[in-house]
Amino acid sequence: MHRIISFAFIFGAGCALTGSLVPGFTSSSSSPSSPAVSPAPRLAAASPGLSDYATRYINGTHDVSSKCPLDGEPPDDWGHVCWMNGDNLDNLYKWVDDGEKSNGQVQKAHVYLASLHTTVARWKTEAKTAERKKHDDSRRDAAVGSAEHQADDLLGRLREGRDGKTTSTLISFDNRDAGYVKDRLDSLREELPIVEQIGQGCAKGGGNQELCDLAKNRDAYFSKFEALQWDKILGERLEAWTNTIRSMKDDGEVAVVNYNVITNSSKLASELGKELGAIGDVLGQTNTKASIDAKLAKLHADFAAALASHLGTNAWAEHATEATYSDAAVTQAVRGIPGLSLVRVGVVGPTWEVVRGQLDQPVQRNRYAWAMLRKSGERFCRLYQMAVIEDHMGGGRYGAPRVDAGDAPSFYVSTCK
Repeated sequence: MHRIISFAFIFGAGCALTGSLVPGFTSSSSSPSSPAVSPAPRLAAASPGLSDYATRYINGTHDVSSKCPLDGEPPDDWGHVCWMNGDNLDNLYKWVDDGEKSNGQVQKAHVYLASLHTTVARWKTEAKTAERKKHDDSRRDAAVGSAEHQADDLLGRLREGRDGKTTSTLISFDNRDAGYVKDRLDSLREELPIVEQIGQGCAKGGGNQELCDLAKNRDAYFSKFEALQWDKILGERLEAWTNTIRSMKDDGEVAVVNYNVITNSSKLASELGKELGAIGDVLGQTNTKASIDAKLAKLHADFAAALASHLGTNAWAEHATEATYSDAAVTQAVRGIPGLSLVRVGVVGPTWEVVRGQLDQPVQRNRYAWAMLRKSGERFCRLYQMAVIEDHMGGGRYGAPRVDAGDAPSFYVSTCK
């Protein structure tokens, strides 16, 4: 008898037992639901005295059993080592003498190969399952990635809600009304179903932790985002009045139009409260009127305090020291300002400035002045800087003087000295 080291041989029609007949297979770990298979002990090499076919059959099975467990993880090349070699050994079994098939070693090899076929069938099922899962995971990840791209704007806003801070509002300089905010919100809400799809992908194992958190908590983060927007928009709309207070506190100066509004709390509430309340409603905020009224009342009080701090300021000494000249026409023009009484006026420079046109013809002449005026009921005087203008009438004659305090006149709070 020959001792067989390898069971690669040619027989019958010439099939090679260990030839590379099929590509190798890989598999995930065995499924918990897979039927339990009792491991067979590693088979011994063939005993002396058996025929050549029986010896090859036993030794071939011995070699396969050393590489192919009946439970646990399959080897990386199980498709070749276990599946194909097992099938080849089945074919070899047909060549074993019938008298030797009752041999104990031959029977153990035969039982092992039968169990191996069951195990290989399980491995095939697991490999197909793993391949199908890989395909499904790939499709899932592609869908999550596409949805993430489509919902980029909303995801950014959800991050703001999660983090409790926002860098931009839903309004712009040209579009500041509730209708515009609603349009922006509706545009973001259109992406909510897409984020829901991300959540479904996350439930199947897709997406990263941060993205899945946004999808899972999208409704809560969106509500927080709306609250942040309300605070941010309210703050921006009141920023102009905050600046007005700051200017009064630092310099004692205020624009007339802002002064007329901020000192009238009912007018301030009328101009800002209604519009801001509508924006708050769109953003899902409750009791916006109370929060608006409280902020406006504080603005009014802060401005009054800033103004009071300048009641003893001599603004003329701080700003109008160059106004050392006088002019009857200037005095006449300033005295004619309605609602204000003249306390003092001074002109900067000794002469009129003549403004000429393209053909060098006189168009108007100007004098620049500082005027201290008083409004009935106020505890202070107002110091204005202004120009007095006389239009050229032709023939060297000029018309009546008129006051031009600019497009947004402002004044300094001052004592009446």
